[in-house]
Amino acid sequence: MTRSTVRFGDHAVDPTRPDAAWQRLREHLPHRQVRPAIRPSGDRVRVVCISDTHDLHDALDPLPAGDLLVHTGDFTRTGRVADVVRFVDWFAGQPHPHKVLVAGNHDLTVDAAWYARSWSRFHRGHREPDHLAREALRTAPGVHYLEDSGVTVAGLRIWG
Repeated sequence: MTRSTVRFGDHAVDPTRPDAAWQRLREHLPHRQVRPAIRPSGDRVRVVCISDTHDLHDALDPLPAGDLLVHTGDFTRTGRVADVVRFVDWFAGQPHPHKVLVAGNHDLTVDAAWYARSWSRFHRGHREPDHLAREALRTAPGVHYLEDSGVTVAGLRIWG
């Protein structure tokens, strides 16, 4: 019986070695070692990352405890204002001391110029008052909303 190989670009990777593909990446792509985030006090920073909740945030199990909660986009299905507001209220209410939020491609009303051109493809017959979605994101208590911007929280620099 012959062993099959897995192709990684121009290279064959031994499928019996689960780390083989990562080893190839390490050899051919630039990377850097990331040290654990440590606060000035010497404590480690516990980061909880979620994404792609698509209006289902209420159905999630309780999130793990942490110092920083990050949601990296697609918190709604199509960015309806009521869905954005509902999510932002839930997100702001999480117990994590620091919260960072970045919109995704499904959060349509967040990008004013794009939404002005494309709203009818997603919200047929009813253009959402998209300025209210952006206002909810900017004014959410305890939430850092990032849009082509950065913030430093718990000693970590984050760009979104």
